Amino acid sequence: MYEFLETEMGVRWVFPGKLGEYIPHREQITIGELDRSLEPRFMSTVLVADAEWLHRVDGWSRPEARDEFMRAQQKFLLRHRLNEPAQSLKYGHAFGNNAQQVDKERIWWKRFGKTHPEYFNRLPDGTRRPLAGDEDGKYITMCVSNPALHQQIVADWKQYRTEWRPFVNACENDSPGMCTCERCRSWDLKQAAFNGHPYWDLGQIPTWRERWAMFRHKPNPSLSNRYARFYLAVQKEAERVDPEAVVFGYAYANYEDPPIGVKLNERIIISFVSDFSDGFPWTPEKLERFKELWQGWRDTGARLMLRPNWTHAGHTMPLFYARELHEAVSFAAKHGMIGSRFDSLTGQWAAQGPTLYVLARLNVRPDQPVEQMLDEYYSAFGPAEEHVRAYFDFWDKVSKSVTQEEWDWYGRQWGGFIYRNWLLGADLLFTPRVMTHGEELLKRAIKAAQGNQLAEQRVAYLEKGFRHADLTVRALRAYKGYRQDKVTRQHLAKVLRDLRAYRREMEGSFAANLGYAKLRDVWSWSLAGE
Repeated sequence: MYEFLETEMGVRWVFPGKLGEYIPHREQITIGELDRSLEPRFMSTVLVADAEWLHRVDGWSRPEARDEFMRAQQKFLLRHRLNEPAQSLKYGHAFGNNAQQVDKERIWWKRFGKTHPEYFNRLPDGTRRPLAGDEDGKYITMCVSNPALHQQIVADWKQYRTEWRPFVNACENDSPGMCTCERCRSWDLKQAAFNGHPYWDLGQIPTWRERWAMFRHKPNPSLSNRYARFYLAVQKEAERVDPEAVVFGYAYANYEDPPIGVKLNERIIISFVSDFSDGFPWTPEKLERFKELWQGWRDTGARLMLRPNWTHAGHTMPLFYARELHEAVSFAAKHGMIGSRFDSLTGQWAAQGPTLYVLARLNVRPDQPVEQMLDEYYSAFGPAEEHVRAYFDFWDKVSKSVTQEEWDWYGRQWGGFIYRNWLLGADLLFTPRVMTHGEELLKRAIKAAQGNQLAEQRVAYLEKGFRHADLTVRALRAYKGYRQDKVTRQHLAKVLRDLRAYRREMEGSFAANLGYAKLRDVWSWSLAGE
């Protein structure tokens, strides 16, 4: 039905809610003969919108307002055919909260830490244990060369597999690979990067919070051969149960590079997460590296699923990365992508609308040029179309205005930026001067829309996204000023009250997921020491 409405009627859904329905007016509808067979291009395509942290009530004035937003957003996703069909590609970190198990809190360290410590990473001091700060062992990594581990993984799979989730989950926990045992190290390529490395050579053991920083040390050795051999070993073990068994694994962290000299096969699915998909800013160099890594894993013979964390960047700001996103996803689609799972849909529709629209369209039309997708979005604004285009073209330039070196330097002033506290760097891009110019461009769109009721309403929708972003970055500047003793607590409190009041005013417009916005506000403040 949605395909028919798009192709025959010219209907489009540009953002959630009734206002986002673009339905051309026709005096008469005539349909000729149609004979068309369709099937989904991919096994599964998902923008994760159902995670618990995205459904927070905190940030909304009432649960009903949150529920209305979620229903409108879910309808938008359905209309763009973003769904999980009969076989899910939802496979998370297997040994922390095992996605194949009915009891999702059956953490492996709690199950086997005392009885089978050999399943887990050997640290440089000879112990097999979680890092300091990881009290539950949720983030411990595994001794992936251990045959007993392979057998236990398959035993769990035999018990918990279902028609909806039939594959063997071999996805490492959410940490870089860390096992230093002799057998695991023998599975690695010999690399000079091991020499002088603070962990692998000097034996420095990070805390749980320090683990990512230590493994971003340059140069950093690749463990991809180790993990590729792990996936093959688990597959061989699973074949004892089912000759057609499929193993699901990650290309992630310090094993994102393609393996060298190890061939995989079609019964291994690699969930691909790269630094390009994780990291703002999205530079041409990162995009090229993304393509090289993707093609390298594809050349191993494995099937690939795109599993980026790209959409975490931006907070409530009008960050624009539609073209970079299109180039990456369309490349993957042409080179063996069987599905995608974007973590996560943060729901900042009025601020980041064109980028989110392009992401949704890539699911249905991955071969469609990005400029056509953007034309579809902008044309929904009628007489204000060109001014809305200029407005978002400006945010495109702003989003590209910072170099990796500048972003890293600024991040060091505030303890580093990750997806949870991206907001702390927003004032580097979205300065008062930039926001003033963005407002001027928006006013031109408002003026151009006058006299066309629908265009007026849709531009007013974008204005909500701008006001929300402007108040957010004002609150950020006040917070930083307070931290540096440049503004009073009373001033900070007033700015935060203004932000909260406007969020109440926005409710019902489907312009933003306000629970997410509040959550990341708190993360940013807390990670900066408040």
